[in-house]
Amino acid sequence: MFTKTRTYPKLACLWALVPVFAAAVAQIGSVAPDFTIKDQYDHVVQLSLQRGKPVLLVYGDRLGSDYMSDWADAVRQSPLANSVTVIRIANLRAVPSLFYGYVRRKFQALNEEGKPTQPVLLDWDGSVAKSFGFTADLTNVYLIDEKGMLRYAACGKGTPEETRLLLDTIAKLTMP
Repeated sequence: MFTKTRTYPKLACLWALVPVFAAAVAQIGSVAPDFTIKDQYDHVVQLSLQRGKPVLLVYGDRLGSDYMSDWADAVRQSPLANSVTVIRIANLRAVPSLFYGYVRRKFQALNEEGKPTQPVLLDWDGSVAKSFGFTADLTNVYLIDEKGMLRYAACGKGTPEETRLLLDTIAKLTMP
C-alpha cells in the first residue's frame, strides 16, 4: 500500500532559499521602502518623513554618478522644480571601510564657487540600492508620490528623452 517516493533534499534546500533571494524590490504602485541614512554632513534623512510632497531619489554609484546632474538639472530647470523634493544618494557599497573618511571629505569639498556642495546621502552598505533594485553603472531615479507610493523608476544617462518621461510623470503627480 505504501508507495516509495523519492526525496530531493538538495532541491528542498534550494527552495528554502528562494525567499532569501527573492527579497522584496520596490515595485511601481507599492509603498516605497523606507530608509534612514546620513549625508556627507552627518544630517540624518528618513524617506518616510518626506511625505506630503513628491520625492525624487537620484541614485548613482561611481560610474552612474556621471549622469546624476543630468537628471537633477532637468527637474531643477523645469517649471516643476518647486513641486518635488530632489534627494541625491551615492551607492558607496564598493568603498572599503578604511576609506570612508576620505570619501566623506571628498563629498564635503567646496564647489568651484567656494560654496558647500549639495547634500548627498551616503549609502555605505548599499541597502537602499538593494531595496529599490538598483542598476549598476547608470543613474537610477525613483519618483515617490506625496503618500509614499513609488510611481516611477528608471535608469539611464539622463538624455532629453529619458528626462522628458520623468518630467511628464512629475507633472501628472502634481496636477490638481
